[in-house]
Amino acid sequence: MVERLMAGPFLQRYNMEGARLALTFCVTKEREGAEKDIEALEIMFNALGFQNELVRDPNDFKEKLEQFRNEIDARKDQVSCCFVIIMAHGNRDTVFGANDEGMNLKELFAEMTNEKCKALQGKPKVFIVQACRGVDSYAACSSSPSPGNDKLIPTHSDSLFIYATTPGYVAYRNELDGSWLIQAMSEVFKKSRGRHIMELLTEVRHFPLTSYCKKLTPLPDIAVPRKLLHVDLP
Repeated sequence: MVERLMAGPFLQRYNMEGARLALTFCVTKEREGAEKDIEALEIMFNALGFQNELVRDPNDFKEKLEQFRNEIDARKDQVSCCFVIIMAHGNRDTVFGANDEGMNLKELFAEMTNEKCKALQGKPKVFIVQACRGVDSYAACSSSPSPGNDKLIPTHSDSLFIYATTPGYVAYRNELDGSWLIQAMSEVFKKSRGRHIMELLTEVRHFPLTSYCKKLTPLPDIAVPRKLLHVDLP
């Protein structure tokens, strides 16, 4: 049904039979509720059959992402897709490590392009950023702010970028329950049953906000994948 509703006759599904990998960065410094997000993501990734590596309180995002990429390229088995999740303080196009050093997101994402990560050429890459992108608030709330391929392909393709908020605004995080985006994604994705990821994100946007701002609606910034990415249960 999803294929009929969302795909044209030439759009195919990604092959998800290989390894599913995830790298999660989480800065916990002055980010109350972060542990709840770590727990929620672990439950989600386990339900979806992902191997998730957690990097707690990173100082250098780029160095660890380069290592993650090199390990993917060195694998002998097939890799189906990868998720990269960044939970940190941020401002516009920058995220801050535990040492308060800033890292430009565009520069960071460049480490996972088709040019640099051969094993993920033509494979879905999902980037999720739970971080502020400015200082403006939406409303008052009880939260603190394949190798050897000779074909020509775009440097960036098969990538999906999801931000917790729009440019210029804070990303809300409840001190007891964690951040709204991460909690909502965990609840929706772990019950995905093979639905297309864009359908899942639509449900995420309508997830009950309960202890969060009633007017808060994170807006995913998306480079749409070329094929249907179904987050199937293993």
